[in-house]
Amino acid sequence: MNHVIEPTSDGAIGKEYLLQLRMGDGDRPNDVFGGGNYEDAYVKTPEGWRFKRRQFIPSEGGPRPRPPREAEAR
Repeated sequence: MNHVIEPTSDGAIGKEYLLQLRMGDGDRPNDVFGGGNYEDAYVKTPEGWRFKRRQFIPSEGGPRPRPPREAEAR
């Protein structure tokens, strides 16, 4: 995950990208099953920075399947 924050006149805005990973179990391999990004707005209060708004935006398309290795294809 990476996080980019930019100042604004009334606080700050930020964006984080993420991938959702599933760890394999038994014969099931590890895979990526989703992702997207958060779009945030922050406000500074006497107690410190707080979220003013947080919105999750899922990725448009799903993960692309890994092409089979040559040895697997035979």
